[in-house]
Amino acid sequence: MAIGGAETPLFVYYAKEIANYYHLPVRAGGGLTDAKAVDYQAGKETALNLFATYGAGIDFIIHACGILDTYNTISFEKLVLDEEAALSIKRQFKGFVVDDKHMMVEEIAKAGPGGSYINKRTPKIYREEFMLPKLANRETTQNWLKDGAKSVESLAAEMVEERIGNYKLPELADFQKKILEKYIPQEWNAD
Repeated sequence: MAIGGAETPLFVYYAKEIANYYHLPVRAGGGLTDAKAVDYQAGKETALNLFATYGAGIDFIIHACGILDTYNTISFEKLVLDEEAALSIKRQFKGFVVDDKHMMVEEIAKAGPGGSYINKRTPKIYREEFMLPKLANRETTQNWLKDGAKSVESLAAEMVEERIGNYKLPELADFQKKILEKYIPQEWNAD
């Protein structure tokens, strides 16, 4: 079965229903695609699969980010793009609250026609309610061109390089090092 096909999201919903029937947690879905490159096909298939995964309420997602070529390849650039897609989808499923605080009914009434109801609570509510992407471009075309017209793929590559450059090896206790020494060849030792 192609993991990027239209049937995969159906399988995710099916797996969740079976798990619910037996009162079990379920592992399924993720950022799955048959695409061989980080391209439109990868984005479309991943988005549909992630949306179904979150929509079904899957309990554990092992292949959430970075998968390409029907599990045969991993892409660090796709990993960071998939992270952002997952955050966007999670935001959609969070929904929104309709109440006086969030709708700012009193502030709007006090401001009256032509007045401004934007106040100190507005930025806080904005940060709570809006998912601000690091990779997706929301600039005008003019600003995008002025800033170098970078593609989302090139921004993802930059983010990967930044993460790798900023990586700090965690401290390991002596007993942990001894365990790892059994499995890691000496020539791979980073010390």
